[in-house]
Amino acid sequence: MTGTILPVRPTARGLALLIVTLLLLALGGLTGLAAARGVAGLLLVALALCLVCTALALVGLRLRRAVRDEAVSAPGLARVDLELAPGALVRHLPLARGVVHCELPDDLGGPGDLPLAPAMGHHLPVARRGVHPLGRVETRVRDVLGLFEARRAQDLPGSVIGLPVIDEVDADLVRRAGLDRRGTPHGAVASGLGEIGPLARPYVEGDDLRRVHWRASAKVGTLMTREDEPAVSQTAVVIIDGRRRGALDLPTEDRLVAIAASLWSLLRSRGWAVRVLDARGDEIVHAAAESDPLIPGAEPLIDTRAATSVIARETDAIEVREALVSLARFDFTRDGGHERRSAGGVTTGDVALAIVVAPDDAGPGESGHRAADRELTGHGGVAPVGGWGRVVDLEGLCGRAGRRLALLVSGRADASAERLGSWVFVHTSRRASVADALEAAAEEAS
Repeated sequence: MTGTILPVRPTARGLALLIVTLLLLALGGLTGLAAARGVAGLLLVALALCLVCTALALVGLRLRRAVRDEAVSAPGLARVDLELAPGALVRHLPLARGVVHCELPDDLGGPGDLPLAPAMGHHLPVARRGVHPLGRVETRVRDVLGLFEARRAQDLPGSVIGLPVIDEVDADLVRRAGLDRRGTPHGAVASGLGEIGPLARPYVEGDDLRRVHWRASAKVGTLMTREDEPAVSQTAVVIIDGRRRGALDLPTEDRLVAIAASLWSLLRSRGWAVRVLDARGDEIVHAAAESDPLIPGAEPLIDTRAATSVIARETDAIEVREALVSLARFDFTRDGGHERRSAGGVTTGDVALAIVVAPDDAGPGESGHRAADRELTGHGGVAPVGGWGRVVDLEGLCGRAGRRLALLVSGRADASAERLGSWVFVHTSRRASVADALEAAAEEAS
C-alpha cells in the first residue's frame, strides 16, 4: 500500500481572502486607518489557524479497505468497508472535513466520492462478470472554513469478482433434453461431423506408440491413438469457445460464460462428473458429481439432498464457489485459427456427453450450416460456417460422447434447433434463458 501527500494549498476562497487581507494591509499602511489594519490582522490569524488545522489533518491520514463481498453474482451489489486508520488525528479532532474520491472502474459504477468519516461502508454495483480492481483512493480534506486543502492518494489492495449467474432448469426438462445421466447413451457415437471411429482420438505427447491407430492416422493425415471402450461413461464436457474471430460484444461474452456455468451446475446435480474446457482444451473447471448423485436407472424415493451431511453440503458449496470464480476469470482471446484441437488426456473415451457453447457468428442471412453459399467439404458434405464452423473446430475435444449438443448464441430473438449427424444445434439469444434453449433441444430430440 503506497501513498502520496500533496502540499497544502489555498482554495479559491482562501486565495480571495488572502488578497483581501493584503489589500487591507496596504490600505491601512497608506491611510493610517487602524480599522483596516485590525481587520487585516484578524484575517491573517484566521488564515494561519486554518492552515495549521489543515496541516494537522494530514497527521496519520490513512485509509483501510476491506471487501466484505469479494464475489457476487453479476449484476449485483458488493459490500465494501472503508475506514480511517486509528492513528488519523482528524478521526479524533474536528480539524477539517473532507471527502474520499474513489477511482472505480465503470463496471463498478465509475468514480465517486464518499463523505470523510471514521467508517465509510458502502455498496458497489457489479455490472458484469470478471475481476474488477477497486483502484486508487484520494482523501481530500479542507479546514472548516474551506480556505486550505490537502490531499493524500493511496493505492489500496482489493478487488470484486462478478460471478456468472446460474439459470434454474426444471428436472423434467433436463430429462426431455437428454441431459440426464440415466438417459444418455454411453460410449461410441455414430459417425457425424468428420468422426473417424469409436476407437481413435488425436495423438498427444506421452501416448504409447504401440497404441497408434494406423488406419485412422492414414485417413486423417495425423497420428491417432487407439482407445479401449470404457466400462461406464459418467463424464460430461462443456466447452466454451472463447475465440474472438469477429466482433463479439461484452454482453454476449458474459452470457456465454453464464450458460456454461448453468450447464455445469445442472449436469453436476444430475450425477455427472463435469469438465469445463476452453477452445484449446485447457481445463477451466473439473468437478465430480455432487455428494448425493442420483442413482442411475431409478427415481430417488427420498430427497437425498436433505439427507446429505452438513460437511458434504459445505464442501459442495465451496466447490461451486471456486468453479464460479474460475469461470468469472475466464478471458476471451483473439484467436482466429481453425485448426483442430485436442485435450489429450483431459477428454478421452470416458466422455458420454459433450456440450459446446459458442457465438453464432454466421453472416447476414445465414443460419448455422444452412448458408446459401456453402461448399462441399469432408465435414458431412457442407462447409463449416458461422457457429457450426466453430463446433467443427472443437469436435476433437468431445471424445466419443454419445450425446452432443451445441448452444449457439446470437442476437436472434427466439430459440430454434436442428440436427446434423450426432449433433443437435440450438440457435438462441443471449436474452433467452438456458431453459428456453433446452426446450428447443428437447423438441428436436423428440
